[in-house]
Amino acid sequence: METRHFRLDYNEAVTAKKAMLSSQIDVINAIGNLNRYRITRKKESIAKRELKREIVDLKSKINTLLSYLPKDEHHHLEKIHRKKEKTKEKSKSSKQEIEEIRQKLAKLE
Repeated sequence: METRHFRLDYNEAVTAKKAMLSSQIDVINAIGNLNRYRITRKKESIAKRELKREIVDLKSKINTLLSYLPKDEHHHLEKIHRKKEKTKEKSKSSKQEIEEIRQKLAKLE
C-alpha cells in the first residue's frame, strides 16, 4: 500500500486539529453518559426488585388478614356481578367505537 502525503496550509491544519479534539471530547462525553446510564439502570433494577418483593409481602399479609375474616357469600356474589358489568361496559364501548368508525367511513364515501 502506497502512502500519500498532501500539504495543508496552517489554517486548514488548525481547523482539522480543532475538529479532531472536538470529536475526542464528544466521545469522552458519550462514554460518561453511557456509564451514568448503566448506573441509573442498575439502581432502577434494584428498586424494581425491592418494590416487587414488598408488593408480594403486602399481598401475602393481606391474604392472611382476609383469611381471618368471616366468609360472606353475598359479598362474593357482588364481586362477580361487578366483573360482569365491567365486561359488558367494555363490549358496549367497543361496539360503539366500531359504529363510529363505520359512520366516519360512510361520510368519506
